[in-house]
Amino acid sequence: MFKHGVLASVAGGIILSLLTTAAESAQASTLVFSGSGATTNTAFNDFRTAIGGGSRINWDGVRLDGTDANPNTQIIDLGKTVAIPVDRFQGAGAIRFS
Repeated sequence: MFKHGVLASVAGGIILSLLTTAAESAQASTLVFSGSGATTNTAFNDFRTAIGGGSRINWDGVRLDGTDANPNTQIIDLGKTVAIPVDRFQGAGAIRFS
């Protein structure tokens, strides 16, 4: 029983040491995803992979008749143009920068 406890303690110490070392060496870095023409789709897919997936904004889902999912949508030209609030696509992963 004692040997197992020592082994678990040593293993736990090694794992903790590895996690601490990884956390101390972690630094933010800038990644650039650039593409045009034939490489656009590849660059976009690389970006989506880097952020762990992602979703797209479905502009077709924005109602133009004042019955949009967000009650703060304002009609500018009925059936043609609306002003949507900054948090309209927050559920799709869009974020607002101030």
